[in-house]
Amino acid sequence: MINISNLLDRSFQPAAWQPPLPHREGLLTALLYATARRYNTLLQEVTPHSAPPFPFLRLPRELRDEIYVYALCAPAYIEVESPQALTRPCQDLLTNIHKPPTPGLLYVNKQVHAEAVESLYGSNTFRFQKPDAMRAFEARVGRANCTRVRRIGICVLFPDNYVDDAKAGEWPSRGTAFGYHKTMGLVLWNSAPATWCMALKSSRFEQLTWFGVEGDRMWRWARLGKSRIPLFLRDCIVELLGRSGRLPRIDLMGIRDQDRNLFPEEWDVVMEHWVVYKQEAERLRITVENSRSA
Repeated sequence: MINISNLLDRSFQPAAWQPPLPHREGLLTALLYATARRYNTLLQEVTPHSAPPFPFLRLPRELRDEIYVYALCAPAYIEVESPQALTRPCQDLLTNIHKPPTPGLLYVNKQVHAEAVESLYGSNTFRFQKPDAMRAFEARVGRANCTRVRRIGICVLFPDNYVDDAKAGEWPSRGTAFGYHKTMGLVLWNSAPATWCMALKSSRFEQLTWFGVEGDRMWRWARLGKSRIPLFLRDCIVELLGRSGRLPRIDLMGIRDQDRNLFPEEWDVVMEHWVVYKQEAERLRITVENSRSA
């Protein structure tokens, strides 16, 4: 707190050199005005905090849950990055659609944390590009929070000759795995079907109701083509989603339409395709129609 009397006394103390009195009075007046403006501004900022806090915990639980969902759900899926990622995109924390708006809400008190943690993990969709990212996420949030997760998505890179030429139900041999590792590097092999299968089998997710698979090809020239899911990966997905005992929904993007029959009939299976594939398919359709009409 500024002592105005002390400020006035010190302004007239003798010094080695002081400006003339009128000038000193002008400086003192300007300083006092600035101090008064600062005081009034600070008073306006502090006064609202002196009012009693809003009785948030007295609201009905249903209304509090709606507020939790609004405050903790990201507008899009939450992108979980791999701990081995060499680069990360530069994103604005205030406008990043892949982050919850106010995760700090869980630190208010124990009651808010106990109520809001369900919305944070149960209402968001977590997307993993690599199995390493999923394992790191599980280790970081703990088993209790893993059981609260309801929605996850994975990105799978399909080696073309492995998926299309080899028997879809067989696990890759040691030599095959080493060949992909040697040729395409650990980054690509880390997202291959067999690697994802091992991660899903050991995962801690027990209550999933939605699962997404984004399939892509390792080779650029084949990325417009759709991939098929190996039977061993299908078995891992079925086992994972069967843990909750509820009928799940699974979204398949970049996967062959006939692979819908690989999953139980009672499941809600949605087939989607990449935008580039849709554009290419539409271009081919128009070309075929024009050739027929010519």
